[in-house]
Amino acid sequence: NNNNNNNNNNNNNNNNNNKMKKYIRPFLGSAPVVELGASPGGWTHALLGELLPPLQPGSNPCRVICIDLEDMDKKLMADERVMFIRHDFCSRHVLEQVRAALPGGTTSLVLSDMSPSLSGDRSTDRSRFEHLIEGALAFAVRVLKTKGAFLTKLRRDGSEMELKKKFQQVFEDVRMMKPDASRSESAEIYMIGTRLKI
Repeated sequence: NNNNNNNNNNNNNNNNNNKMKKYIRPFLGSAPVVELGASPGGWTHALLGELLPPLQPGSNPCRVICIDLEDMDKKLMADERVMFIRHDFCSRHVLEQVRAALPGGTTSLVLSDMSPSLSGDRSTDRSRFEHLIEGALAFAVRVLKTKGAFLTKLRRDGSEMELKKKFQQVFEDVRMMKPDASRSESAEIYMIGTRLKI
């Protein structure tokens, strides 16, 4: 179901708080960041506006490769620093496009702010989230440099510890964190895996 990576994300994208920024800063360099579920563009704004270091003269202007089934903010889509791919990230064609756009076919950081379409059934929604995150993790592993990092949104629904074990199989350090700006009762959390092992 292609709708499973329809992030339809709203102001939640603005929860790019200092805690998460601290963890991703060491992985920001000259290579473009790959962003899954980029619409409407909260992370992209933060990356371009304050997080990414200045480019060296003569460098490729592309700083963020954004993938989503929905269009992003029009200004971001027209920005030369953004490469936007309107497609399902699970497509082999998308993986090839991303690799071709990255220096050496790899990057130091992949972000995912995706959420599946929710049915209201707890078991079904939990399964959809797991499937989506596992797919994003598999994608990240294919484009990350050794010692790279992957940050993803997930829900605190009982599956997070099993997902953490899967992250620990491929990353040396795995942490879970709650956005500072999210409500205390919110189930939304983030997981970051750093220093890719393979």
